[in-house]
Amino acid sequence: MLTDRSIARSFLQDFDLSRNKSLRTLQVTAWSGDALRACSPAVAARLLTYALSTITSPVFTEFTAFYQEHHFCGVESPGPGQPRLRKRSPGEKAEEALWHRRRFEAFRRMHKVRNFRLVLCADVWERVREYSVRVLKAAVAAEEAKVGFDSIFPEPLVVYRPRASRPNPPKRMLG
Repeated sequence: MLTDRSIARSFLQDFDLSRNKSLRTLQVTAWSGDALRACSPAVAARLLTYALSTITSPVFTEFTAFYQEHHFCGVESPGPGQPRLRKRSPGEKAEEALWHRRRFEAFRRMHKVRNFRLVLCADVWERVREYSVRVLKAAVAAEEAKVGFDSIFPEPLVVYRPRASRPNPPKRMLG
């Protein structure tokens, strides 16, 4: 879609975080086509990179990506609060691995703009907690094997936040 510069400038102002002088954590839903709905994943990553570039808060340290049930190929949700696991096909496994790989590429580009601790949070119902955390940890392990982590882009932290208890902070999963 073609736009004039005034529309583009107005849109980008929605992602300008420079006024928040005490921003510690930027939290977003892991984008796939659902987050930032009007945008492709590449555009979403550019918008988030832009948002990070506008942060002026001296206390900003953390970028949290929330993953919900629909971000995992092996989870079906027949109704609210009723997720269940299903067997993934080899094609789905490969597609999910590629999806995670592209997210890490975007996270690395974003990290070049602004230093942050990356947190991957499984924001799911209890019945799919172990599976979701395992998939995220496997994605981190695959990234470690393929590209590695270092002091410039440290290994992400994987945490779990129970869907039923929104007010509580994320529980840290060790291991």
